[in-house]
Amino acid sequence: MAFTPQSQHYHVLKKLFPFPSMAGDLDPDLDVEGLALDRANGDSVGVSSLLNQILPDTADEKTIEDWERVYGVVPTSDALVDRRASVLAKMAATGGLSIEYFYTIAEALGYNRYPSATNPHIRIRDGLFHPFRACFSVAGDPVYLLSNGSEKHAWEVSGTDVSNDENLSLLFEALKPPYTYIIWVDN
Repeated sequence: MAFTPQSQHYHVLKKLFPFPSMAGDLDPDLDVEGLALDRANGDSVGVSSLLNQILPDTADEKTIEDWERVYGVVPTSDALVDRRASVLAKMAATGGLSIEYFYTIAEALGYNRYPSATNPHIRIRDGLFHPFRACFSVAGDPVYLLSNGSEKHAWEVSGTDVSNDENLSLLFEALKPPYTYIIWVDN
């Protein structure tokens, strides 16, 4: 009795054997495997959708929630573009206390270090105010005092509408050194 395969991939699988006559006893198994490949091939739209979810910059509304949960990002906007940018910025935040590190975070959110007509820019200035420290400070250095009279090291973050960018301010506030204070200045 001749075997009649039901799958489209049966003949492709049969060609994988060094001698096609060797596959004779395995014809039903090859047909079952071929049917599984047929289903997977027919579901290629689902596969491409799945590939889009691998990275947060192509994730959809449902998957971006998982990315936000994993990275501990609280969405500040309902716009998918903003949510993706927040996750990507948090991914770029690998740790550190240097100004360079915070520039990297700002660049992940679309800011540029240098003013331009097309991109928003940002400038981070360290040492604007700082506690008086032996061997580092001299008479006349500006010192920033909080309302309770304690000293605090301060950074000035200036740029294109930086004080209104919730994603930027939340990330900076969460990641900044605990002894610093950020002064937000719009240019």
